[in-house]
Amino acid sequence: MISCTTFPGKPKDEFEVAFWDAVVLTAADEDQRDAYDLQIKEKLNRKEIPLGIPYLVYADPPGPKAGSGGSTLYVISKLHEHYGDDLFNQRILLLNAGGQSQRLPSASVLGKVFTALPFGDPMYQILDLKLASYMAFLPRMGPGIFHGSADTIEVYDLGGSTSWTFDNPGFTALAHPSTLDIGTTHGVFVIDPTDKSKGELAEFKRCLEVLQKPAVEVMRSKGAVMAGNGASEFAFTDSVFFFDFAIGRKLLHFYQEEQPLQCEIDSYGDFLQALGPNATAEYTKDVRNVSLVEPTLLETRMKIYNLLKGTAINIVALNESKFYHLGTVKEYLYHFCHDSVLGEEVGFKPNGVFNRFHGNTNHVGGCLMHNYLQGESTIPNTSIVEFCSFDESVEIGENCIVSNCSSNKRIHIPDNTLTHTIPITTATGISYVTIIFNINENIKKKAGDVTGASKLTFIHESLTLEKIASSLNLASVQQLFSDDSNAVFTLWHAKVFPVLASACQSLVASVEMYKTARFSAEFVCPGAECFVSMADILGMKNIRQMLKYRSDLFKKISAKV
Repeated sequence: MISCTTFPGKPKDEFEVAFWDAVVLTAADEDQRDAYDLQIKEKLNRKEIPLGIPYLVYADPPGPKAGSGGSTLYVISKLHEHYGDDLFNQRILLLNAGGQSQRLPSASVLGKVFTALPFGDPMYQILDLKLASYMAFLPRMGPGIFHGSADTIEVYDLGGSTSWTFDNPGFTALAHPSTLDIGTTHGVFVIDPTDKSKGELAEFKRCLEVLQKPAVEVMRSKGAVMAGNGASEFAFTDSVFFFDFAIGRKLLHFYQEEQPLQCEIDSYGDFLQALGPNATAEYTKDVRNVSLVEPTLLETRMKIYNLLKGTAINIVALNESKFYHLGTVKEYLYHFCHDSVLGEEVGFKPNGVFNRFHGNTNHVGGCLMHNYLQGESTIPNTSIVEFCSFDESVEIGENCIVSNCSSNKRIHIPDNTLTHTIPITTATGISYVTIIFNINENIKKKAGDVTGASKLTFIHESLTLEKIASSLNLASVQQLFSDDSNAVFTLWHAKVFPVLASACQSLVASVEMYKTARFSAEFVCPGAECFVSMADILGMKNIRQMLKYRSDLFKKISAKV
C-alpha cells in the first residue's frame, strides 16, 4: 500500500530525499496544455502536490502527430532552451500525457494524468500517485530523465536491496513479471540468460533486446519466456524507463538536426527497440501500431536506430510488482469496481472518497469520487460516479461511468454506458453536450468511406448512421462528418450529440435519446442548437467553465452546512 499521509502540499526541501528538479507533462496541443496548467495551478493552490518545484507543460509542436517519442525529443529541446547546459545536472520526471483518450472519453477534455482515484485526503489523481510512488527511486538516480506514461499505475516492493542504481550507461527500465498474454500488448524484455536470479525483490539485469507487442511464439523463439514457480510462465514487460544525459545529449542533437519531425515516433517502440546487443533494424519496417504512416516514417526510424544502436539497455527486474493500465473504459471499471487487487495494493477506499450525501444512502454503492447527491439514489457496486451533482434522486445502471454530470431532475442512467457532460463555447456563449456511449462500442472503428460509414451503428445494432442521417433530414451520411477531404469515419467523428443551453437539459436529452434508441421525426430535442461529434467537442471545449464547475462542486462538498 502506498503511503500518502504526509505527501500533499509539502515543500520539496522537507522531503527526506532530494526531489525532482522539474516535473514535465506533455500535451497534444495548446488547448490541452492550458487545461493542464490550470489544473496544476489549482492543485498547488490547494496544496495537493509538492511545493517549490517547477511543473512544466509542453504542447506538441504543430504538424503530424508527434507520438510519445516525438514529444520526448521536443521536450528535451525545450528544456535545454529553458535551462541551458544546467539541464544536464538535473533529474527530470517526464510524463507523456498527450492524446485524445478515445478509449476513455471521460478523460478526453482534462487529461488522463488527472484521472480521479478513490483514495487520499484530498482525493488523489494519477499525477499525485505517480509523484508519491516514484519517490523510492530518487535516491538511486543521478541526473537524467525518468520517462513514464499518464494512464498506468505501477505497484512494487523493492525490499531491502541496495545493490542496484540507475547509474549504468545507457537506458535502465523497470520490468514487471506479466502473463504471456499481457506481453503480447506491451514491450517485452529479453534477459541475458547468464543473469541468474538471486531471489531478491529487485534485481539488476542485462537485457539483450526489447520486443514490442510480440506474439507468444516470438517471445519463445527469442528466449523472453521465463519459468515461474511451478508450471507457470511469464515475461518481463515494460513501464517506466530512465536515461542519463549522455543519451539526452544525443537525442537533443538529433532533434536539433531533424526538426520539425514529420512523422509519429514512439518512445517505447522506436527508442527501446534500438537497444541491446541483439537489436536489429527490422522493427523499423513494422507499422502495425502507427496511426498514420507518414512518408518520412521509415527513414526517421532508421536514423534513430543508427543513433542508438549499440546502446545498453539494463533492467531492474521488480520480481514482486505489477503495472496496471487505466486507459480504457473497461479497465477503469474492472480495476475500480470488479476486481479488488489494485485497490488493496494501493489503498483504495471501498466506496470512494470526497462525497456528500443528503438523503437515503441505503442503495448507494459503487466507486464514488467528488460527488454531491441528494434524494434516494440507487448506485450499484459495479458503477463509477465522479464529479457529479444531482439535486434529485438518480438511478445508475450496472457497469456505468457517469462523469461531470449535473441535474435537478430525477434521472435514470441506462446499464453499460459512459455518460459525460462537457461545456463548450458556441456562437451564443456557453452551451453543453452530454456524450453517451455503450461501453462495448468501438468508437475508434474506422470505415473507409461514406458507404462504410453508413453501416456503422450507434446505441443499438439496428440503428445505423444512415438511419440517423435520414431522421435528421440530412441529405447524406457525409453530413454527419467533416466536409473536408480528410474526413475520418468513426463514431468519434459522428455528429450525433445534441447541444443544449444547460448541463441538465443536455444530460436529459442524451439519456432519453439513448434509452429510446431512436433518431426519428418523432424524436424532439427541445432547444437543441445543433448536433456535434466528440471530435467537434474537443475543438469547442470550454476548459475554464469545466474547471469552474468542479471547483464550485469542491466548495459545495466541503461546506460545513
